[in-house]
Amino acid sequence: MENSKIRQIHIQLLNFIESEVVPITLREGENDYVIKADETGTKTLTTPADTLIQEILINKLLSIFPEAGIIAEELTQGHEILKDYNWIIDPIDGTHNFQKRLDMWGTSIALWHKDTPLYAMTYFPKCYDKFFYAIKGLGAFDQHNKKVKLFPSHGFNYTYSIDSYTREFKRGIYNLNYLSEISFKSVGCVLYSSYNMFKGGQEFNILYKQCIWDFAALVLIAKEIGLSVDFITDTKFGSPDFSTLRRTLLIYKPDLPKEFLEKLKLDIQKLCLF
Repeated sequence: MENSKIRQIHIQLLNFIESEVVPITLREGENDYVIKADETGTKTLTTPADTLIQEILINKLLSIFPEAGIIAEELTQGHEILKDYNWIIDPIDGTHNFQKRLDMWGTSIALWHKDTPLYAMTYFPKCYDKFFYAIKGLGAFDQHNKKVKLFPSHGFNYTYSIDSYTREFKRGIYNLNYLSEISFKSVGCVLYSSYNMFKGGQEFNILYKQCIWDFAALVLIAKEIGLSVDFITDTKFGSPDFSTLRRTLLIYKPDLPKEFLEKLKLDIQKLCLF
């Protein structure tokens, strides 16, 4: 797909989100919630806004690019339509925060061709920087269409975040001796953790056993900024469970010490075994 077409898609999507999606999140009652569990027993929270935003996004995306398939968080597993090109959607990431009317939540949209992300946008209605977007090979940009620059690491005064649905994994990382003096954040939203990363405020993010809609947009934006992205587990994307397999990622600034990164990756791998 040509970059000019992807730019046109971005403009259409941005206008649609600002005119149709954001007003839904501001309506009374859209943050009412229910709790559901997947086949592994993992419980998640959803709201009417999740379902409605996903529905109107799918309709819009298929009207823009009808040849593409759809992978989305609120679709019933096994009902995804997978094709060579796929839209990957998370209507509201950080639903707990959204339900409590906190600012730390957002919407993500990505277009992948097979196992390669081509376009991505993350939108944060309540944040100062409303959105980031990226086009493969052209870079990552902010709401002013300015290229997002890569910030260097802060020497040995590191800050990091962990996104995990289990406290055990967070506790295991936090208890690592060489991380005990490093600032740690956990905001309950994968997108918002990466928002801080994109703005240079963190040295690395650990995403533990996340689904593809959690990271599909982040991977491309991070890479186009110049950040490094390593899949610690489950790196193959051509399998039948492409859309449901949970993966563990490490997103980090490439100037971190090599010895530190090697030890960190090894410890993450060990913790993923439990």
